[in-house]
Amino acid sequence: MNINEIEQEDHSNGTYASLIPSLASKYKISLLIKNLGIEDGISENDMHCTVIYSRAACPNLSESDLKVPCEATAKEFAIFGHDPSEKCLVLKLNCPEAEAMHKMIRKEHGGTHDYDSYDPHITLTYNWQGEKVPSAEFLENFAIEFDDVKVDHLS
Repeated sequence: MNINEIEQEDHSNGTYASLIPSLASKYKISLLIKNLGIEDGISENDMHCTVIYSRAACPNLSESDLKVPCEATAKEFAIFGHDPSEKCLVLKLNCPEAEAMHKMIRKEHGGTHDYDSYDPHITLTYNWQGEKVPSAEFLENFAIEFDDVKVDHLS
């Protein structure tokens, strides 16, 4: 559901918002996944950068001025996951706009965050088989444009 198509929904279980990469950026990320030899990489339709996953309701968030388009640059690869059998390879981003939106949602809409810090990122695979993160040489001058926002309620 795009921000322009939002309907008033029940956000009682919480609210989710993410930035969606442009088509050109999705293509670049797909090529990166291929070049890294990842066979079960995230599909272009699922590529996103979570801005907030709030267990508290933010029902008026769709009316906020979430700034797109915006740009990010790749910082580094990282492995996320609490369970050793479930390792996610992510592309951590330098995206001041995502950080500002995250802070705004928490301050102005009462959004919550389950972690100590917010790290803008795009998940490349939910099933990373490697022991180490790939070399940063893949990320030189790697820019991503976000041109849409998704806002939805948690089920």
